[in-house]
Amino acid sequence: MRQIAHRQTSPRVGIPPTSVSQSPFAVKNPFLPFLKRLLALPADVPKDTRKALIRAYLRQERKRLEATPHRKGDSPAEHLNRKRFARKVVARRAKDLRRQQGPRKELEKQLLLTRYRESPLLSGLIPDRKDRWVRAQDRNSGPERTEIELENFSFIDRPAETLAKLKQIAEVECGGLNALLHFKDQYCLDIGPYLVLGELWPCLSPFFAGGEMGGSVQKVMEAVGLRRIMKMKLAHVRDLRNVWAFPVHRRTPQGPARSANQLLEPQRDNQVADDFCDAIDSWLDVPEIGQELTPEGRAWISTIILELLDNAMRHSAPATKDGGWSIAGFMARRQEGADWVYRCYLGILSVGATIDESLEFASDRIKDELNQYVAQFQGEREAPSAATLRTLYALQDGVTCDPKADGKGRGGFGLQEVMGLVNELGNTDKPARDPRLVIISGRSCIMVRAPYMRGVQMAGEDSPRVLWFNPENAAEKLPDPSYVFDLQERFAGTIISLAFTLDPDYLNEAQND
Repeated sequence: MRQIAHRQTSPRVGIPPTSVSQSPFAVKNPFLPFLKRLLALPADVPKDTRKALIRAYLRQERKRLEATPHRKGDSPAEHLNRKRFARKVVARRAKDLRRQQGPRKELEKQLLLTRYRESPLLSGLIPDRKDRWVRAQDRNSGPERTEIELENFSFIDRPAETLAKLKQIAEVECGGLNALLHFKDQYCLDIGPYLVLGELWPCLSPFFAGGEMGGSVQKVMEAVGLRRIMKMKLAHVRDLRNVWAFPVHRRTPQGPARSANQLLEPQRDNQVADDFCDAIDSWLDVPEIGQELTPEGRAWISTIILELLDNAMRHSAPATKDGGWSIAGFMARRQEGADWVYRCYLGILSVGATIDESLEFASDRIKDELNQYVAQFQGEREAPSAATLRTLYALQDGVTCDPKADGKGRGGFGLQEVMGLVNELGNTDKPARDPRLVIISGRSCIMVRAPYMRGVQMAGEDSPRVLWFNPENAAEKLPDPSYVFDLQERFAGTIISLAFTLDPDYLNEAQND
């Protein structure tokens, strides 16, 4: 009876019942009883501590079994099988101990084949990512799940909080498993963070197992093509009504494989510019507006997009001028109170060098003026970092990282033109629908919105447009820290996100004028 009682209580203390006959010649190990008492501690012992105890117990038990003297009459084969027998017993006990810790999810073959992949964005968020990254088979696959809630997921309105959420997602990629990603916003508030997720997803997807996403956000993911890129299953997309998409377009660096006749071949950025103009035409063609771009308007918008994409390609890889980019946008018709509102969003992402880093390749003239601008604020407590001041300087007309373009007096007008575009299309007398734009590059954040929404030619019609984010619009004054500031997390590249509304009253009145 005592033997049976002992077998019933053994699982409670965390040690599986032994299957080895206790020989009077068995070697005693005084360390084993001590380990048994430790493993009988309450279940809230940290997992790493318990795993270390189990490993120590199994190691000592194997030594004990291998060192057990044999009885007289044992054959040579039995002597040789001693270690194999010990390994078999210890493996069985290890399996029993794992079973006591809860069910272990069976890892899929594809997950087991997952290896560490380089990602500048993920490594920017977690500098020691490579050291922290754990193989899938070594990750805890117990019943506990990491759940991340993405609420107010918008660079435009919550840049610091949104970057912090992306860092939390990056931490799961380092050591998590079977995590859930919940999109809690009723609507997609900014396409920029979703573009970033699409860029990160090849590294993230093995370690996430689903989550929640509202129907309106699902529509946007389907319409712009991110559902396909991220291989999501969206159950609630029945149609794409009230969503007009400018789908994801991407460029990957071509490297040494670039064609020798590249300049003679059709250019992808030209196709993207045409597609964006077509998207704007479809947005303007809704019944309440019923307009389309004029030839001059189409040429102007096409030039802006080409300048942006060229900047993204050159600035993200200033040494080779062969950087990659992603761009996407959409318009959504939403009921807000008694009104139907047409909200438009556009995001441009480039990965690699930041705006500040790309300026290291600028002409000597621009470097000298840039250094003078930054030096005047040295030592001021309220001044942002030098990198953020240099990023702000890059917004001004005529500032380019390409010395050849600077020597010919061209380039460096893209960002001011973007501000002009959103002011032209998104003009409204309703402050809640004013256009907004954010630029995040490295640890620098610049939020472009009223009252700092448009560059001004301070020295006449032929002078460059400048926007210094202070009431005087003066380069000698510090920028307003509510609009130009440093971020805690580092974004390895540049993301430009913008939002504006199409106001039928304003657009129809402008057409009549």
